[in-house]
Amino acid sequence: MSISELIEQLSKVGTLEKRSPLPESLPYPELLGRNLEGVLPEELAFEISGEDGPAAVREFRRHFSGGRIFEWMIRETDDWFRFELNVNRVLVGHPDEGGDPYLNGVFIIASRLTGASSHIGIDLHPERFGWIGQYWYQGNLNEGGYPVIAKSFAEWLEQVLEAGNQYKDPYWYMPDFPALGSALPWDDDYRENRLRL
Repeated sequence: MSISELIEQLSKVGTLEKRSPLPESLPYPELLGRNLEGVLPEELAFEISGEDGPAAVREFRRHFSGGRIFEWMIRETDDWFRFELNVNRVLVGHPDEGGDPYLNGVFIIASRLTGASSHIGIDLHPERFGWIGQYWYQGNLNEGGYPVIAKSFAEWLEQVLEAGNQYKDPYWYMPDFPALGSALPWDDDYRENRLRL
């Protein structure tokens, strides 16, 4: 499904805050830690074309400022990719407090409203660029166990829309969901995907 079709469906759900009037473009906050080793600079990361990658993120941010999709609270899209919203900062405060430098390049975009605290993050490292993972606080973030749940933002949106509210658990907990590997590179089942420019 294209990002345009997804945005149309999401508009019908009616739980996201629409921007009006629709801006031609939306500036990105100063962040992306231009100096973070291994993280793409902002101007390259978000000018890559293709509806299944960062372009989908750009279009979603242009249409919606926040809200929720079923059980997922979408963070204010104006704030996406601020350094303060990387996985380390959100879950432990600082890498030295149980985090890991790799997680400085993974940014929280949504949080679960029900059940245990769970967050959705988008990986901006070149080898996993745009992949979506699930993260939660477990004291020491480098213990691993975090799954990749989609290989693009558009794929995550589509899966969440398809699942709707029909299941108690997220779609990636379903028995027929194919394992996509770990969201952390030091886990045994980590699967690398080279960036396609």
